[in-house]
Amino acid sequence: MKENDYGYDDLNYRAIMLQEERTLRELHELKDKLNAILTTGINRSDIPEWLTIEQCASLKGLNINTLKCNAWLRPGGGARGMQRYCGGRLVFNRDEVVLPWLSVTDDMLESYLTETCGYRVIPEVILRKIRKAKEKTGGA
Repeated sequence: MKENDYGYDDLNYRAIMLQEERTLRELHELKDKLNAILTTGINRSDIPEWLTIEQCASLKGLNINTLKCNAWLRPGGGARGMQRYCGGRLVFNRDEVVLPWLSVTDDMLESYLTETCGYRVIPEVILRKIRKAKEKTGGA
C-alpha cells in the first residue's frame, strides 16, 4: 500500500473517515431525539415531585459524575435555596427547579444562573467553562 503525504495509507484513512461520519450521524440522531423529547414536552405526572440528582441526570441525559463534580450544572445551579435534603439525599423539586432546568442549554446557562438561580456574580472559573462550552458548540 502506498502512503500519502500525511503518512497514512489510503485504506486506513478511508476507514477513519467512515468511522467519523458514522459517529457524527449517531450524534445528530441523538440530538434530534433529545430535541423531540424536549419540544414535545414532558408529562408532569410522569415525574415524581422530588427528584434525586441521579434521576435529574438521567432525565436530562447527562452523566451523573458531571453533575456531582459541577454544582453549577445541577438543577438550580447549586443554589442552596433550590435544593433540599430528604433522608440524607440531595433532592430537587419538580415544578420549581427541575422542569425549568431541563430546557437550559450551554448558551442559556449564564442567564439561567443569574436570573433563575439568583447568582449576583458568576465566578470567573465558571464563566471560562461556559465560554469553552460555547466555543465547542459554535455559540457566540
